[in-house]
Amino acid sequence: GAVVVLEDRVATEECPYCGTHLENKPEEVRDLILPESLLPFTVSDREARDAFNRWIASLWFAPTELKQLANLGQFGSVYVPFWTYDAMTYTKYTGQRGDDYWDTEYYTDAQGNRQSRQVRRTRWSSVSGEVRHFFDDVLIKASQSLPAHLMDRLPPWELKTLEPFRDEFLSGHVTERYSVSLKDGFRQAKSVMEDAITGLICRDIGGDHQQIEWRRTNYVGVTFKHMLLPVWVANYRYRERLFQVLVNGRTRKVAGDRPWSWWKILRLALLIFFAILLALILVSKAKGQETSTPAEKEFRESAEKTAVGIDWGSPGRLVRGRTTGAHAGCPVSRGRLARAGASMPASCPTGTLGIVRLPITIGTFP
Repeated sequence: GAVVVLEDRVATEECPYCGTHLENKPEEVRDLILPESLLPFTVSDREARDAFNRWIASLWFAPTELKQLANLGQFGSVYVPFWTYDAMTYTKYTGQRGDDYWDTEYYTDAQGNRQSRQVRRTRWSSVSGEVRHFFDDVLIKASQSLPAHLMDRLPPWELKTLEPFRDEFLSGHVTERYSVSLKDGFRQAKSVMEDAITGLICRDIGGDHQQIEWRRTNYVGVTFKHMLLPVWVANYRYRERLFQVLVNGRTRKVAGDRPWSWWKILRLALLIFFAILLALILVSKAKGQETSTPAEKEFRESAEKTAVGIDWGSPGRLVRGRTTGAHAGCPVSRGRLARAGASMPASCPTGTLGIVRLPITIGTFP
């Protein structure tokens, strides 16, 4: 649980985190590091509620009735304790640098033919060096009462506008006492610094790949500050479930837990699935038409011309084309039938078309 500091004139107060009743009991505090600076609240209670309502309205895949049914409790303004650390670091390292290059590789394919291909290989070389970096204001939360996954989403904080600590800034707000010691806070700060130093070493090594085999960091001139940052804290209830929401007391940025509408998520997933399925079907049909062989295309064109060129319902009538051949009145020329591979009686009376046998095999092509 969190330890909060109440003003002397306040006898009781409601806990901003869980809503339980707090009683102001005088307590002697020894070896407590007092805050050095803080960021005063610039966001009012009404502005924090407006930010919460905008956040609720902007949620994707939230239940439709969330905005109407979300029962927001009382907003509490809390000064949350933080540590910041400054340090100059010197890191020596040894490792490996990998440079990629292309090489020609020969192989035998399934038909027994010798083929070649380009393959990427890596040439490794040993490296060593030193990187230096000054870390300024590495921010570490000194409270364990607020969820880390929400607090991590509240930055950026305007640390350049910090005000020197004065008691009047605390009036009307709850101040939490730090629960993470200075030593434990620096341990967390070193972890943050080491992650950044890893990136510095990799850039110093260069190449396409880097391997760090050994490293040692010296921290010089380490300093710290104890500061207070403003956060609006509230809990809202939806369908008997309690969710917590935080609002940055300077920028109105909101971070909170929220319910999900799994029906909306499922509906979107189904729409995406059917859209992809329809696209695959259309692409498959298009590829099927493009893969027709020239012989199949010629067959289709010949069949279409034959069907259009002769009126089978009224033998002897020419729907389209000119009459040429031995009989000027013959609607179909011998030459055209011959090219089609058909036979024609020796004597074709004018205006009459005898039995024409076309050696065509009816079939279907994809």
